[in-house]
Amino acid sequence: MTLAKPELDTIKHTLTSTDAQPAPGSGVLVTVTGSLAVDNAFDKPLPFAETFGLQPIPGQSGGFFVHNQIFRLIFS
Repeated sequence: MTLAKPELDTIKHTLTSTDAQPAPGSGVLVTVTGSLAVDNAFDKPLPFAETFGLQPIPGQSGGFFVHNQIFRLIFS
């Protein structure tokens, strides 16, 4: 039996919600939820949740970098 595996050629993302709040050190904590549709499985989107921290880049006004990140696909 051969199992088909996704090629990940096409990924369509849809955002459901985005929330942000101030964090220590002039940072921003961001949470995003939505769904990903992989390859031709657009009728079976995979829900996801992602949380990441943004911190200012020292010496670069208005610049931020991702300090840490949590990404979770939700399988049901």
